[in-house]
Amino acid sequence: MIRRIATPHPRHGPAHPLLRSRSVPAPSAYTLAREILTADPDLGTDAAVLRIKAAGVTRPDIRKIVNRTRSDLRGRKGKPRPAAAAARTTTQPRPGPNSEPKPADADAEAVFASVALANRTAKLCGGVAKAREVAEAIRACGGVDAFLKRLELVAEILGSETNS
Repeated sequence: MIRRIATPHPRHGPAHPLLRSRSVPAPSAYTLAREILTADPDLGTDAAVLRIKAAGVTRPDIRKIVNRTRSDLRGRKGKPRPAAAAARTTTQPRPGPNSEPKPADADAEAVFASVALANRTAKLCGGVAKAREVAEAIRACGGVDAFLKRLELVAEILGSETNS
């Protein structure tokens, strides 16, 4: 005979407290406001208040919470917030016995090489605006490999049209 532990039994008493069904509290108004405004930052205050009330929050200061959360997400009137003290202070890693110092010129060379590549790409595309369109097309295709496959397909189609 199989017995369910969660049901109270006259001989064994009530179910274990961890096995009882508990009601999950509704998320706070601040949590809901942050979720709603993060998903749609341009959503009006009235619409955000209605969504929070629909989730079951009954606080009287929901409008104030929405406005405060929106200003927190925007960064207090567009000004960047100062970094925390822990984030501002950094320590240089101490070189170990087997570590070699990394030349700073290697990073600068990589940056200059990528800038030169971007410059050459912009010239080949006929300007920066067209190069941005190409970059967006690559991103929309799902990456360089997918873009190159589609580009080969286009080349085959255009090649067959010009041969006809």
